[in-house]
Amino acid sequence: MTATLQHLESLARERSSDKRRALLRAISDCFFASAEHSPSEIALYSEVVTRVLDEVEPIARAELAERMADLVQAPHRVVLLLARDEIIVAKPVLTRSLVLNDSDLEGIALNQSQPHLAAIAMRATLSERVTDVLVSRGDQQVVGTVVANHGARFSQHGFATLAERATADEMLLDRLGTRMDMPAEIAQRLGPLISGALAAKLKAAGAVPAMSTLKGLAEQSQAVLTSRLRSARVVGRSLDIILDEVERGVLKIDAAVAELADIDATPDVAKLMAGRVDLRADTVTRALCAPADQPVALLCRGAGLTIDGYGAIVKMRRRRRRGSDGPAAKLIEQYREIPLPTAQRVLRFLKVRETAGSQQAGQNAPPVS
Repeated sequence: MTATLQHLESLARERSSDKRRALLRAISDCFFASAEHSPSEIALYSEVVTRVLDEVEPIARAELAERMADLVQAPHRVVLLLARDEIIVAKPVLTRSLVLNDSDLEGIALNQSQPHLAAIAMRATLSERVTDVLVSRGDQQVVGTVVANHGARFSQHGFATLAERATADEMLLDRLGTRMDMPAEIAQRLGPLISGALAAKLKAAGAVPAMSTLKGLAEQSQAVLTSRLRSARVVGRSLDIILDEVERGVLKIDAAVAELADIDATPDVAKLMAGRVDLRADTVTRALCAPADQPVALLCRGAGLTIDGYGAIVKMRRRRRRGSDGPAAKLIEQYREIPLPTAQRVLRFLKVRETAGSQQAGQNAPPVS
C-alpha cells in the first residue's frame, strides 16, 4: 500500500500528458479493485478524477468511460461528466450506464450533439420524458433509432410528432408501423401513408398500378394496422389488471407472458417478470433486448416460466432479430436442462449488483432542502 501511495504521489507531481494518463489509470485501478466503497472514498475518487480528466487526451477519457459504463456503483458525478464529453468519450456511458437518470438524460438530450442523442436512443429502456426530447430535437438517424427501440416508451405527443415526421420519411414510416403501442388515432393516420408509399415504390420500379391494385394496397395496410390495434386492445385492459389476475391466480404467469410477448410488448413483459424475480424492470428489459440468449433463459427459469412462456419470449425476440439464428427447438431443449439453483444464483448476483447501485445513487443524490 505504501509503495502504491508513493507511486501515485510521484505521478501527481508530473504534469505531462502521459503521466496524467498514467495517474488516471492508476487511480481507477485502485477504485475498480474493490467492489464496495465508502461515501468518503467515492467522494475522494470523484474529486481527484474530475481534476485529472481535463488534463488528459480524449482517448484516455474514453478508456475510463468504457470501464465505467457497466459499473452499477460508478460515481454519478464522474459518469455525468463523461456523458457530457465529446461523443467518443460519452457513447459508452450514454448507451449503457444505469447510473444516469432521466433528468441527466433529458438535460444531455436538450443540450448536446446529434451523436449524443443517437447514443441515448440505443439505451435498453427509455422513458417518455426522454423520448419526447429525442423526437423533438433528433435528426433522421436519432428518430429512426429510437422508434426501432422497443424498450422505448412514447407519450401521446411523441407519437403525434412521429406521425407528422413520417409523412416525409419513408424509413420512419416503416419503423413506426411495426410498433404495437401506437394510439388508435395515430395508426389510422398511418394507413393511407403506408399504402401511398407502397404505390410510389411500384411506380418507381416502372409499374403503373391500376386503381384496383391501389385500393387493395390501402385495404391491406389498413387491415394490418387494424389487426395491431385489435391486439393492443387485448392488452388495453392494462398491465395492472394482468398483474392483478396473476397475483390472484386467475391467470397463469405463462399465459400472461405469452399474451404480452405475442404483441411484442417487451417493456410490459419485463415489468411482469421483474416482479417475479425481484429485480428492476430495466434490468430485465436489458436482458430481453440483448443479443445473448443465456441471460434471458436464466431469467425465465428463475421466474418459474414453463416451456410455453419461454417459447413465447423466444418468438418475440426472433421477431425483433434478437438472439441466435439457430432452431428455436434447440433453445427450448437447452432451457429444459437449466438447473433451477443455477438460475437462482444468477438472480441473487444481479440483485446484489442492483442493491449496490441503489445505495450509490442515494449517496450521489443532492440533499433535500
